[in-house]
Amino acid sequence: MLKVELAPPLPDPKLVKGDARPALPDEELYPPIPTAQGSRYWILMVIILLFCLVAEDPTCLATGLLVGMGIIDFWSGVAACTVSIFIGDVTLYSLGRFFGLKAMKRAPLKWLIKPHQIEQWAGWFSTPRGMLVVVSSRFVPASRVPTFITAGILRLKPLRLGALLFLAALIWTPVLMLVGEKFGPDIIKKLNEYHRVAGWIVLGMLFLLYLATHWALPSLTWRGRRQITMKVRGFLQPSLWPAWLLYLPVRLGIFALCLRYGRLTAFASANPAFGRIGGFVGDSKSLLLRPFQRDSRCCPTLALSLDDPQDERVREAQAFATCHGWPVVFKPEVAENGAGLRFVHTAEQLEELVRGAEEDFLLQKYISGFEFEVVWRRNPGKDDGRIMAVVQKRDVTVRGDGEQTLEELIWLDEVAVSRGELFIQCHARDLSRVIPAGQKVTLNLTGSYGHGARCLHRGDLITVELDTAMTAFAKRFPGLHFARFDLRAVTIDELKAGRFIVTEVGGCCHISSLFRDESLRFSRSYAAIWGQLKACIEAGDYNLRQKVRPVPLDELMARWSQAHGRHDEFAVSEEN
Repeated sequence: MLKVELAPPLPDPKLVKGDARPALPDEELYPPIPTAQGSRYWILMVIILLFCLVAEDPTCLATGLLVGMGIIDFWSGVAACTVSIFIGDVTLYSLGRFFGLKAMKRAPLKWLIKPHQIEQWAGWFSTPRGMLVVVSSRFVPASRVPTFITAGILRLKPLRLGALLFLAALIWTPVLMLVGEKFGPDIIKKLNEYHRVAGWIVLGMLFLLYLATHWALPSLTWRGRRQITMKVRGFLQPSLWPAWLLYLPVRLGIFALCLRYGRLTAFASANPAFGRIGGFVGDSKSLLLRPFQRDSRCCPTLALSLDDPQDERVREAQAFATCHGWPVVFKPEVAENGAGLRFVHTAEQLEELVRGAEEDFLLQKYISGFEFEVVWRRNPGKDDGRIMAVVQKRDVTVRGDGEQTLEELIWLDEVAVSRGELFIQCHARDLSRVIPAGQKVTLNLTGSYGHGARCLHRGDLITVELDTAMTAFAKRFPGLHFARFDLRAVTIDELKAGRFIVTEVGGCCHISSLFRDESLRFSRSYAAIWGQLKACIEAGDYNLRQKVRPVPLDELMARWSQAHGRHDEFAVSEEN
């Protein structure tokens, strides 16, 4: 009988280390991918072109990886990436040149570019090195879109700019591709070798890339080192933490206290019939000031509605400015932390703002002097009242030396550097201006912390005279139990004597800015804030037991969302 011998089985490529059977070599386990030819080659070129329009640097690195794997040749990849980058740059320039600032108000550009970035780049372009700034942005991540669009808005010479942009792309593209070609295949090989922990390896590489681009590279320049100083302070100093993080315990505390008293909106009943929702965030500013307008200590205010004819609004606004003098303060009816505020210096600017308004707004007389924030309370069911806290808002200033620009002064100042990015945004149009020797520049445009003012706890300013005057003013609205007043006073002594002007009123849950005082222990700040919250919610609970109509939750949330959903977060002077 014929015997047939079977060939031994092929070794399993997935065998673990230590198995007796031999493993296949890498060439057989992972056979090389064939070079792209014919239609596949051109399809791959088109894919590179399209992807490079969306994400330039990652696509260049990936193209370098394709070169390292032998799928395409080096110069084909360079040509595809360079042409795509150049097309993208010219497109951005054309958007700015032919559509101007209107293009910034439409998606997707309005998500990518902020108005202050346009002003910042425009200031740099006005210098003799303006064209060099445009070209150098090719090598700075996240700066290309605002740079090229601003170049179009300012109508920089297209032929010279186009040549420089093409040259910059031709320099930058091969560098990225060489990095991808040299290191890409080794990285892929290691990921295959350690496939079980490949995810962690990728995360680690991304983290190292972040450290390199955001910490290591910036540390090579003095400006970058000052930016690192700002980041470190922002991390270590709680008073500089972002609002969502800093006020998270406050919001949780409000929620817990309201549950304790059996109603989620108990705090909104602290001030019955005050505004529409007790003076909570999102309530109308003019409506909250209305009960106090007959008091000479209340800032003169004119509320204007979009329901009124436009010409009538213009006439009333001009008459108000003529009566109270320039500048006047232009405010949206619903906003927080000074969002949308404007300082208007001429009749032409005022008319332009009034005619262009898309929401109800108010005008106020400009009041100079020191700015303060006073939290006041009245015990439920009693005819009393007292000040709970006083916070002074101090300006942050720099002084020129005749040699350094405003941007350099901001980064070099030990106080201003803590919020350097904010001041850069607020003064984007003047960053390249050299400040004359001895000239002082105030960096915060208003007394709001959101615009950079320093907050200092001033319990020493609470005098009998101030307490009495503040209580008398607050009692002009009998239903007021908890409120925060923004005050202006000519001097500190004037405030202590009870002489002030009220510019704004907030009701329930408008706690003080003690969190933002870096000199206070954080535990002390939270203790004071907690006391203010309890006072507000206890008053709300008392009024609810007196059968006061509760404020609906949906209305509270709608107004809160309106106040916090603004994009014009900075105050602006219309003087320039």
